[in-house]
Amino acid sequence: MPAPMNDVDFLVIRASDPAAFERWLDIARSTGWCEHPVRLAGTTHQIDFGTGEIVSSYTTAGEPDGHILKACGTRRATICEPCSARYRADAWHLIAAGLRGGKGVPKDVVTHPTLFVTLTAPSFGPVHSQRERDGSAHLCHPRRTPPCRHGRRADCRQTHQTNDECLGEPLCSDCFDYAGAVLWNAHATELWRRTIIGIRRELAKAIGVSSSHFSDYARVSYAKVIEYQNRGLVHLHVVIRLDGPTGPADPSPEDLERFSGETGFCPDCGAEVWDQAGQCPSCGTILAGETATRHPVAGTMRRRWIALIAVIVLVGFALAIFGRW
Repeated sequence: MPAPMNDVDFLVIRASDPAAFERWLDIARSTGWCEHPVRLAGTTHQIDFGTGEIVSSYTTAGEPDGHILKACGTRRATICEPCSARYRADAWHLIAAGLRGGKGVPKDVVTHPTLFVTLTAPSFGPVHSQRERDGSAHLCHPRRTPPCRHGRRADCRQTHQTNDECLGEPLCSDCFDYAGAVLWNAHATELWRRTIIGIRRELAKAIGVSSSHFSDYARVSYAKVIEYQNRGLVHLHVVIRLDGPTGPADPSPEDLERFSGETGFCPDCGAEVWDQAGQCPSCGTILAGETATRHPVAGTMRRRWIALIAVIVLVGFALAIFGRW
């Protein structure tokens, strides 16, 4: 039984046929030198639908190794560095276009309200970390604190390097909330979904419309990147942009003015609304742009006292007319 060939043997066989080797280089180059390409084999036919004639055919039987290569397209550098680098470059260009225009996005998008936010996980227990300030390294956990309830030290007076294997490890594995950390990673996308729903609801409340009609006035566009920290927890980097109802090409000044205008109070329920809102989103009162400049509680109490005094006066007047007072 012949011994299995290794990578060197395959390269020697390919190099023995210069034409086949050049073709293999072209195929590998087309994948961006993917480390784990998908190997495809088969036959395709291009057919003229009018006549049914086969215009052209292609088969991988004549290719080196009998197949063609397709990039794996993974985002993880630990699996394939070339594909990960291409994804990072594509993502950078897409996000840059969303901030400054280009690639089909109008340049006026730079006038849209935009935020860059980082949403990170809470602490599930102290871990070894690399601390830097003003370019200088600092101690991991310099504060001297009493040992934890398991008798382990709660401080670390070491300056960790980038390649230190203990980075991200808990100071006390028994104190660390592993269950909470797992649940955070499992539900991070759901937490973001609920966050974006809450953002739309608050913006709808700010302009005085119901959340179900918010899409008729504006759109919240975003791009998010999820990264792993050294402690094994994910955090989100998000670019959020406020657009018109049809997207980045709809930045009407009227729509932007709705979010930059002053706020007032509903004269009936006291909810804070946009000063030009047509209807209160809380109680449904038709406002037609007429809002109170101060909270109506004080005004309501004043009106109630006036009404009570008026009723007393009217009752007294009626009793005086009928001779009963």
